[in-house]
Amino acid sequence: MLPTPHDTIDGFLVNLDGIKDVPDNHVGSFEWRYFLIQEQRDDEMPIVSVDCMHEIVYGCVKMLEMRECGGQIDPTRFTRSWRLHEQRARKHADWQDKRMNSDGYANLCDRLEILWGPDHLGRHDLHLFQGNVMERCFSELPSDLAVPVIDKRKEVESFIARTSMR
Repeated sequence: MLPTPHDTIDGFLVNLDGIKDVPDNHVGSFEWRYFLIQEQRDDEMPIVSVDCMHEIVYGCVKMLEMRECGGQIDPTRFTRSWRLHEQRARKHADWQDKRMNSDGYANLCDRLEILWGPDHLGRHDLHLFQGNVMERCFSELPSDLAVPVIDKRKEVESFIARTSMR
């Protein structure tokens, strides 16, 4: 029976490193290094889903590309979660443009709008409105915010569903 692949890169890396502060818990590390050349300690080699492997390779390629261009290397900006966020941001921009042309939009107060989320790390797509400035964010919900938080997820999903049917 094949083991279940790890569904997240974090889960795969935790397995690969073993569990810290647990004596002799380095099964993932041990199995990956020696599985093919020595008698294994276990019947199952840790495996990872193809999506996780894609993310690892994609992140490595992006880091190499950034290094070649002399740019800052921040591999977290190239994860699948960030790429999906950027795709959603284009749809959110369409939704926002439509709202800006509607009656009463200019009279709205300062606020934080939740547009999507959370992802597996608790991050949301957010729009923060303060004065005449709107800031687009992909982060956890701030706990010390002085503006009201408004959940717009259903409204955004409905808009995206309607526009994708065209």
